[in-house]
Order: sequence, then structure tokens, then C-alpha cells
Amino acid sequence: MALTSTRSLPADLKADDDPKREEAFIQQTLLSVTQGLQLLEAAGVPYRRPADYYAEMFKSDVHMNDVRQAMEATKARVEAQTHRRAMKDQKKYGKEVQAEVLRQRAKYKRDMQSKLDDWRKKRKGNIRDALGEDETEETDKKGGRGARPAPHRNIRPGGAKKRPGKNARRRS
Repeated sequence: MALTSTRSLPADLKADDDPKREEAFIQQTLLSVTQGLQLLEAAGVPYRRPADYYAEMFKSDVHMNDVRQAMEATKARVEAQTHRRAMKDQKKYGKEVQAEVLRQRAKYKRDMQSKLDDWRKKRKGNIRDALGEDETEETDKKGGRGARPAPHRNIRPGGAKKRPGKNARRRS
């Protein structure tokens, strides 16, 4: 059986325009193949392989097993690499999130400290205004806000513990 394409090449096709020439050849080939399949079906010639057809292999089963194992190893390597990459990206993202959380905490702390300072200043001013006092009067008073606290003593029941002096060992 011989087939000839009924469609001719376009007249405006130039010899140096390779993509257009390839497209024209592909169109001619597809048309010829569909016509050929229709002719084979009309003639009753089987052109499809049966479902239970097994072709003879050129490569042995051992060799094909090796090829299959090599493909599986390559696939496993690629999956491991993508997993490592994903874990690395996830770790990097986690660090960024943690840094952002720490920045937010620091900002919150700064804001709260400034609000507290403002509140203290306002409160301090309100008390002075209400009492009609100056700053100088408050610092001159004994036990006022600016006064020095008394030193802490270690007072125990029964008095302070007596210890020997540092040269006690040499004396005895």
C-alpha cells in the first residue's frame, strides 16, 4: 500500500524558513497517517498489537533489575535532597519567625516601659500639684523618694554569728 499526500505545500513557503517547513511536513504526515489507518480498517488488516503480546527483550532480566534499582536509588537520592532542602528552608523560616517574635517582645517591652514612665511622670506631677509641693521640698525630706535606703543587716535570732578572724589559724 502506498499513500501520497493530497495536500501540497503552501506557495509562500521559503526554503530557509525551517519552522514553517517543519509545520507543513507535520501536517502532511498526520493527514497521510489518518488516511492510511482508515484504509487499513476498511481492508480488515490488523494494525494494532494484541493485549497479550509480549515482545522478546534484548536485555536480560538481571540487567533490567539493575537498571530498575539504579532508577530507584536515583529517585531516593533526589527525594532525600528535596527533603533536606525543605527542612533547611523550614529551619530558616522558623528562625525568621523566632526573630520576629523576639523583636515583637522587645517592642512590647519598650512600649510598656515608655507607658510606665509616662504614667509615673503624670502621677508624680499630679501628686505634687495636688499637694502644692516643689521638687526641692521632696528631696530634702527624710525618707522621701530620693532618700538613700538604710543598709540591710543580717539579723538573726540570738544576734549576729561570731566568726574567728582571718589570722585565727596561724595563732593556734
